[in-house]
Amino acid sequence: MPHRDHPINHCHDKLCDGILDSTRGFRSTFDPNILKFDSRLLFAFQAASPGSRSFDVRLIKIIAISVHQIAVILFILNEGLHKNDGVIEWAPPKSDKIWWAHCPNGPEPTMFFHHWYLSHDRYPNGVADMVGYWAESRILGGVVLFDRRQPIPESDVDQDAVSIHPDRENVTYRICRLTSEKRLQLLKFLTAEVPDHTPLPILPDEKNDYRINPEESPEETGIYRDIWDRSELREDAYDQRLRDVWNKLDYLTHSGKGNAADRALERRNRIFQGRFDGEP
Repeated sequence: MPHRDHPINHCHDKLCDGILDSTRGFRSTFDPNILKFDSRLLFAFQAASPGSRSFDVRLIKIIAISVHQIAVILFILNEGLHKNDGVIEWAPPKSDKIWWAHCPNGPEPTMFFHHWYLSHDRYPNGVADMVGYWAESRILGGVVLFDRRQPIPESDVDQDAVSIHPDRENVTYRICRLTSEKRLQLLKFLTAEVPDHTPLPILPDEKNDYRINPEESPEETGIYRDIWDRSELREDAYDQRLRDVWNKLDYLTHSGKGNAADRALERRNRIFQGRFDGEP
């Protein structure tokens, strides 16, 4: 949510004039052939049998990438009606130490972002990719991620699993694997000629019991779409895993919370040790 004093809270309570017609115009002329996909993804999708788990996971991946790319295209068109009005650049006074502690570099370059996908300096499309991740979260329910680990006997690796990383109030901030029920609902919606209802956005609940922490790097967890997508937790940033209070929204069990806190303490100790070793 924006800061309580942010001007967006007072100057934008309805759609801007003409924006709906502009959006409909974009949709009527949009050519899906301009979307780009990795050839390996397309070949694997074409080789998979319709209805197989391999086919399903690649269909979901194509849809997620499409949502992301369309948002990128719309952002690059730069047809927003609020230019140079100071809304995006607004920041609270320096006296608001809590805000500046969380945002030491000032406001993000766009208001459309997911809090864990901010690394526009390394994204192929820069700030536009921030908007792409935000669009996935708002439309699909979260940024769509996959299990990239190599299968190991008797492990929890599932290369056909799909996970989402939400960014909403009253929804866990952790990355959650889709349940079989939610996955089936999504696939029925995507493959129906005329869907009778939409399951979107897909929001995790207590049934999503396979979760990982975004504070832990993609290299550690093996859960990502592109290795560079999720932003790394800053060394000086607050680590939510160290909260004293157990929150069932994020951790279904006390042991899950305790294990996450242990990993956070290990990370903090590594940071302190690194600083100590670097001292002259």
